[in-house]
Amino acid sequence: MSKDEAHPTPAASPGSSDTAAAQATPAAREALEARLRETTGLLGVARVVGSATDLPEALRLICHELARLTGAETATAHLLDARTGLLRPIAAHGVPKHAVEALAADTLAHADLGGLQEVFVQGHVAWSEDARNDARFKAGPFRRVPHQSALVIPLVFDGEVAGAFFLVWWEMRRRFDAAELAPLAAIVHVFANFEYLPDSILIQMRTFLH
Repeated sequence: MSKDEAHPTPAASPGSSDTAAAQATPAAREALEARLRETTGLLGVARVVGSATDLPEALRLICHELARLTGAETATAHLLDARTGLLRPIAAHGVPKHAVEALAADTLAHADLGGLQEVFVQGHVAWSEDARNDARFKAGPFRRVPHQSALVIPLVFDGEVAGAFFLVWWEMRRRFDAAELAPLAAIVHVFANFEYLPDSILIQMRTFLH
């Protein structure tokens, strides 16, 4: 009997590191794919902002990228009209027929957005998996159109919150963890760096907001 036969190498137990690594592979792959989607989404937004010449079209394309990044069924962009103090819909992606009329006609006074102070005052991203019963979203643009989950991303321009992107999941409960919220927080300042904004977009933003 050889030395190796006398002392055979023990088989890996179910709790061994090799087994754990094998079990972690799908999760690691999923995490990597998620990070790649986030990077692709942010690059897509950056390309839109850097090459656009028309503000509504730029916002529509950003809505498309945000929907692709988060899986949202509907995404809309709204800006605060400095002359009237109203939050106005400017662009949208994926709005279902039953919501088109309500969202197209919906405007809100800045004072009516008190429930979303974390967005319009503090400049933070806000979300809810139960928007129907979340008091913060009672005054949002979708208040007249029932939906299950919502996420709001403020849009900062010239040092102030100038509007927001509203993302909606009509029936699905959608939660966000810190890793998912981090790249979305970068969207907040997509119009904040004037060096990278085309002159036409900069002029249109200032005209609308000031």
